[in-house]
Amino acid sequence: MCHMGAETSSCSDRDSLITYSGSRLQGHVWQMGSYRRPSGADATTTNPTPPGRRNTYYRHHQRRHLSNAHGVLSIVGWGTLLPIGAITARYLRKFPITCDRWHCYHICCQCAGYVLGAIGWCIGVWVAKIAKQQSGSNSHSVLGTIIFVLSTIQMLSMCWQPRKDNEECRKWWDIFHRILGYALIFLVAANIFVGINTQSKWKWVYVTLLGALALTSLALENDLEQAKRDNEDKGRDASLEDKPDSGMATSAAMDGVAAAALRSLLHRVQLAAERSGRASNAIRVVAVSKTKPVSLLRQVYDAGHRCFGENYVQELVEKAPQLPEDVEWHFIGNLQSNKVKPLLTGVPNLAMVESVDDEKIANHLDRAVASIGRKPLKVLIQVNTSGETSKSGVEPSGCVELAKHVSLGCPNLDFCGLMTIGMLDYTSTPENFKTLAECRSEVCKALGISEEQCELSMGMSGDFELAIEMGSTNVRIGSTIFGAREYAKKQPN
Repeated sequence: MCHMGAETSSCSDRDSLITYSGSRLQGHVWQMGSYRRPSGADATTTNPTPPGRRNTYYRHHQRRHLSNAHGVLSIVGWGTLLPIGAITARYLRKFPITCDRWHCYHICCQCAGYVLGAIGWCIGVWVAKIAKQQSGSNSHSVLGTIIFVLSTIQMLSMCWQPRKDNEECRKWWDIFHRILGYALIFLVAANIFVGINTQSKWKWVYVTLLGALALTSLALENDLEQAKRDNEDKGRDASLEDKPDSGMATSAAMDGVAAAALRSLLHRVQLAAERSGRASNAIRVVAVSKTKPVSLLRQVYDAGHRCFGENYVQELVEKAPQLPEDVEWHFIGNLQSNKVKPLLTGVPNLAMVESVDDEKIANHLDRAVASIGRKPLKVLIQVNTSGETSKSGVEPSGCVELAKHVSLGCPNLDFCGLMTIGMLDYTSTPENFKTLAECRSEVCKALGISEEQCELSMGMSGDFELAIEMGSTNVRIGSTIFGAREYAKKQPN
């Protein structure tokens, strides 16, 4: 049986009496804590939630979700992708892992990290605006703004990167880029800890993530140092192997051993060509005589060789008139714009420039050839397959566009192929040669020519046999023919 009143009701059965009440009791001693409105089945409609309190509840949950989004985006973007981008740039360029697309991966990580971090920063600013106060988090907000400004400068600085031939400016730009990058990583890590100081579970997640990145960096750094030591040992071994040739070349002015060294070299070229399934006459040997006297070149010329190369414009201009006109000169060094005209006018029998690495040099050569009225000049595009900043050359990803420019936009230049320079001790790895071969395939496809029409100039004294076996059509040999170079003074470019 049940009885119902205005605010109470009761029901009874044989054993018990249950009373329900919707009244609000206040001021009772047994009422522990503050009054809390009942919910669910116990709630009554006599005292609905005030609108102001409901709005406060919604704003609280909105801030909480936005704060979580702000934290996740900041950790993933600035706190994770930026360090990964830095690791990529340091360890995937040459040692201990060789990745020819390291620059692309580095840029992708940095851009993605910047975009996510910037979105997270904007959300953080919006959360602060909703809260209408920043008490207890002022340092977090200030650091976040500093990080946003510095990261924006870092991204924009990519547009200000100097050309590789401007070595002085490039050096200072590299220093600025690295210092700012490492400073940003430090500030980001510090600010993330400030932002999550009350949420221990998130803090430990980020500590674990930072620890993993740090351990990865330490392991790669150890491999880097070991790879450098191994490379130095390899260089010393190569020097010891070259000593007999060096000794012969030193006395070559008297007994003609340079000619004998040339014959020995040509025999090795023939064997390497046979191993690659080609005839030896398909391989051009450029005798590079850098720092050597003309008398030594004359011996090699008298032995029947006609193709010579030089690294420096001034040295080539001085040597060329002292040798017969049927010599085919190749310029293989870094060529500056102001040296183009002296090179072409001073060496009428210049057969090829192997070191075109950007459109500016190509345009200068094209105009200079037209101005002196000579036949189109053969050129090779230099590709930086090793990723070393000390080496000139276009990135592999840019060689197709440069080849198109030379082939289609420079009527006084004859595009003949691609060239690369080896690593550190001037020896290349199979990966470098493979990269250049892949670049040739892409260029030939873009220009609609066969690969036989596109030369590969790769391989020097320390690695020419491997280069020939991997498809080289042009090898540049110096110390094996002429002996170790002697630098009495710095040569002008």
